[in-house]
Amino acid sequence: MTSKNIFNKNFVLLWIGMLVSMIGTYLLLLSLSATLYSKRNSTILAGSVFAAQWIPLIFAYPLIKSLCNKYFPNRLLPLTEILSGFCSLAIGFLPESIHFYQYCVFAFLIIRGFLEAVMKSSRFIALKVYTPESVLEKSSSLFNSSFYLGSGLGGLVGVGLINYFSLKTICIIDFTSFLISAFCYSQLPKNVSVDPQNKSASPAMRQIIKIVKQKNILYNFIYLVVGTSILQGFHTFARTVIPMGQLGLGKVGVTYFQIITSIALLCAVLFVYKFLCKIEGLYSHPFFLLVLANFSMLFTVFPKNLILSLISYFLFLFLFEVLYTRLMNLIVLSTEKDEYTNLIPTINSLIMFLMVIIVLGGGFLSDTYGIVVISIILFCINMAIGLSAFLLSKIPRPLDE
Repeated sequence: MTSKNIFNKNFVLLWIGMLVSMIGTYLLLLSLSATLYSKRNSTILAGSVFAAQWIPLIFAYPLIKSLCNKYFPNRLLPLTEILSGFCSLAIGFLPESIHFYQYCVFAFLIIRGFLEAVMKSSRFIALKVYTPESVLEKSSSLFNSSFYLGSGLGGLVGVGLINYFSLKTICIIDFTSFLISAFCYSQLPKNVSVDPQNKSASPAMRQIIKIVKQKNILYNFIYLVVGTSILQGFHTFARTVIPMGQLGLGKVGVTYFQIITSIALLCAVLFVYKFLCKIEGLYSHPFFLLVLANFSMLFTVFPKNLILSLISYFLFLFLFEVLYTRLMNLIVLSTEKDEYTNLIPTINSLIMFLMVIIVLGGGFLSDTYGIVVISIILFCINMAIGLSAFLLSKIPRPLDE
């Protein structure tokens, strides 16, 4: 298993396409989030910028799944990237003087959220379709890096640019990034080994339950959905609230946290790619990784010193990325292409549903009681569900199951 096998043309196109797309997405989202928090001092409003992107994945799940099943990635991805770019332009050129300006912005964010939901599922399906089985595990580990590196770099650039450029200029840059990404995806070949019209007669959720049971991935499914939604949901508002609210550093503090985010995710990517596949036993078990990531999340809210806060946040994001990549690898290796095509939109939809609840509910509690209280609540919920799943996994199952 060599690097030469992994870095084939299709993988490079997918990796660069998602990297550039994520830079564009988070360039806009973090710029909007930091601006709203600085003007209104509201955690829930800052978090709503991201939550608006996730709402379509919850309510439009059947349509998203249908589109991903019907159209090949090399057709679906370029179209959705271009349309997403036009939504960004609409936000940038929307006059602030019009009535209901904020509602119009959130309406375009919801449309972008639908397009992003389609792209997110289609990207992972493309990875499964275009990647040889012999290098799938390492390709999956490395592929996730483009999402986290792109989101980290995009957020960092967004926070930096908002101090010097207008929102309109940022949205034009954002639009350009989506065009570049669309070009990368358009170069993917049409894969004829998977029938895009393949549909099961079983109802969607029954089909997913059947796949999860047959492939014995129920507990990894729970770790992934619950763990990711809680940890990433916390990160969504914490990266703004901790530097601006806890430490009182303003937008400069958000920039520091975006720098540490990028460094942490880059280190995690290198660790996962080089070492995680070689680690066995307890240290690679999803529950062990979940416990480490959960404790690291809790410790991020206590330091009052910038250096200690950055170190704790680095550990949190590093461990979260390792956990997420490990779980995605286990699921992608355990399923066939058609099963993965059905499974990944469901996983994304459930994660986003929980994240919306966490971001909005957590934002409200953070505004009312402080971020320390919400972090303790999220820690307890994550530990209770994770421990329950771990203990249940140790109960012997009847042989006929």
